[in-house]
Amino acid sequence: MPMRVQPKMVHSTADAYIYALGGGRGHGARGSLIANALIAQGYTTELWRGLTPPAAEQRPNAAALLVVDTFAKGWRGELSDPLLRCFDTRILVSRYARYTDWDWVNRHYDQVIFPYCTVSQEWRADELAELHIPTRHSGLMVRDLAVSVNTETSTLTVLDPEKRLTPSSLAQLTRFAQKNEFTMVLIHEFSNQLDLSPKTVVIGAGYNLFYELLLSPADVRFLPVNKRYDDQARRCRNWQLAVADWDELQHWLRAARQHNNSVAASRYTGEL
Repeated sequence: MPMRVQPKMVHSTADAYIYALGGGRGHGARGSLIANALIAQGYTTELWRGLTPPAAEQRPNAAALLVVDTFAKGWRGELSDPLLRCFDTRILVSRYARYTDWDWVNRHYDQVIFPYCTVSQEWRADELAELHIPTRHSGLMVRDLAVSVNTETSTLTVLDPEKRLTPSSLAQLTRFAQKNEFTMVLIHEFSNQLDLSPKTVVIGAGYNLFYELLLSPADVRFLPVNKRYDDQARRCRNWQLAVADWDELQHWLRAARQHNNSVAASRYTGEL
C-alpha cells in the first residue's frame, strides 16, 4: 500500500513558495534556481525541503504565489485540492514526467512553464492535447556548471553520480577502455566544476546533468537509467546522445570529437 503523507502545519510569512521535491537532486536544484529568481524580483520566498507545506490559517498572506516543480499533486500526493486552493496564483514547472494528470493541472494551476527551449522540448504535442491553461517555455533551468575539457585524448572519463555501476559492470567497462587503449577515470562526486576528457560517458541522463553537459564544451554520451517518471532514454534519443551497446560505444570512441552545443543561448533567464 502506498504511503500516505499528511503535510505538517508550519508557520511562514513568505509571499512565494517553491515546492520542489522528488527522487533526485534535480528538483531541489531547480527549486533553488526559481527561489533566487523570485528573490531578485522582490519576493520573500520559502523553499520547502520536506513534506511540510503550510496550513492556510497559518499563512497570513492570502495572495501568495506557489510554484510546484514537476509533480502537480506533490511527490506523494500531499498537495491536496484544499491546500492548492489556498494560494492566489499557482504555477507548475513541468519537466517531462510520465503519468502527468493534465485534468488536475487544468483545475488547480494558472500556468504551466516548460523548462526547455522550443528546440529541446521533450513533450510531444499529442501528450499536451488535454492541457488548456496558459503555457510558455522558460529556457533550460540548470545551473551554470563549469566544465573544462583537458587534452588527454587517451583518457575516458566516466561520470557515475548515482553510483549505479555494479562491480561487474565497472570491471567490464574498464576492460573495454583498456582494449581500446583508453585509461578510464571514474568520477562519482563533483560540485560546480568538472574537468573532463575529450570523451566522456555518463551513467544516467537526468534532466539537470544532461542539459548542463549539453550546454558545456564536452563531447558526451549517456547510458540512460530506467526511472518511474523520467524517461531518460527518450531524452537521449531526442539528441541522439545515447549509447546502446559496446559496438556503438567503440564507434563513438574512435570517431572524431563532436559537440552538440546548439542550445547555449537557451538558458533560463530568471523570469516567471
